[in-house]
Amino acid sequence: MFLAPSRSLLLGAFVLLAADVPSNDVMAFAPKAEMMVTKTFTTTIEMVVDDMSAVMNGEEMDPAMMGLPSDLSAEASMNITVEDTYDAVEGPRITSLTRTFDTIGGAYTTSMGEEDEASFDELEGRTIHFEWNAEDESYEVTFVGDEAPSEEEEKSLQMIDADMDYLALLPEGDVEVGAKWSIDGLEVLSILMPGASLQQLMDSDQMGDDVPAEVQAQIDAFLDSAKATLTYEGSEDGIGTIDVAMSMEFDTTIDPSAMNPEAEMPAEMLFEVEFSLDIEGKLHWNLASGHFTSCELEGTGSLIMDVEMSMAEMGMDIESFIQVSIGLEHSGKAEVQ
Repeated sequence: MFLAPSRSLLLGAFVLLAADVPSNDVMAFAPKAEMMVTKTFTTTIEMVVDDMSAVMNGEEMDPAMMGLPSDLSAEASMNITVEDTYDAVEGPRITSLTRTFDTIGGAYTTSMGEEDEASFDELEGRTIHFEWNAEDESYEVTFVGDEAPSEEEEKSLQMIDADMDYLALLPEGDVEVGAKWSIDGLEVLSILMPGASLQQLMDSDQMGDDVPAEVQAQIDAFLDSAKATLTYEGSEDGIGTIDVAMSMEFDTTIDPSAMNPEAEMPAEMLFEVEFSLDIEGKLHWNLASGHFTSCELEGTGSLIMDVEMSMAEMGMDIESFIQVSIGLEHSGKAEVQ
C-alpha cells in the first residue's frame, strides 16, 4: 500500500531541490530612461628608465655623453568628470544620450623639471548629444546650444564615444560564479580609454588611406596582441563583480625610412621594440539598476627599445647601438556618484 506524501513533505522536497540549483546573475546594461549619473575617471601612467646603454664603433659609452639622461622618469595623468543622462533606452541600446563634460584635462611632469597641463577647451563645460541612427548603425554627435561649433570642435566630436560604461566587459546573457569569457583588440583598449572612439580614430582622416602599409601592419599587430579574460566572482548586496585580467605583448622591428619614404633621415636607423603590459582589476556592477558603480585597474609593464644607427660624419663612418629599458605603471579608477 502506497502512502500519499503530505503537503509539508512535498514543499520540503521542493525547497531542497531549489537550493541545489545555482542562481545566475544578470550582468546587463539596463539603465532606465531619463536616468542621470555623474561619472569620474582618473588615469595615471608612470614611466621610469630602468637601464640604458650605448655603444659607438664597438666601444661602450656613457649615455650622458650622447645627451641621453639615464635617470629619466615621467608621470602623466588624466581626469574626466561627466554627467550622463540616458534620455531614451531600447533594450541594451542607448538611443539618446546627453553628456556634459564638467571637467576634462591632464598634466605631466618629468624628472628633468618639465611640467605642463593639458586642457580641452572645446569640450570642458560643454554639453553634447548622441542620437542613435539605426540605418547607419552609429551615433550622430552634436553640441547642445545655439552657438555654431568651430572646425576644431567638430573634429573633437568625432573622437568621442557614447560608451563610458565599460560595456565591452559585460558577458552575453546570465552568468554564474566562475563563468569566464574574453575580449580582444579595440575592445580591450576601450577599457583603458573610456569615452574615446578608437574606431573613429582609426577611420579618421588622420589615419585614412594614406597610412603606409608598414604602419598599418604595426597597428594591426598591436591590436592583435591586446587580450582580456573576464571572470565573474559573484554578487554581494546586489553588486556583481567581474575580475579583469588584460595583457598586451608587442614585438616589432621598425625601419623609419620604409614607414615614411619621403622623410629625410639623418642616418640609417633601425628600431627594435618590445612592449608588454599586464593589468588586473575589478568592475563592480549594480544588478538592479543595470549600471556600473566603480572600476579599478592596476598594471605594470615594460618598454625595451634597441636603436641601431649608421651614419657618415666628418669623413668617418659611425655605427652606434643604444638600448633603453623603461618600466611602466598604469592606474585607472572610475566611480559613479
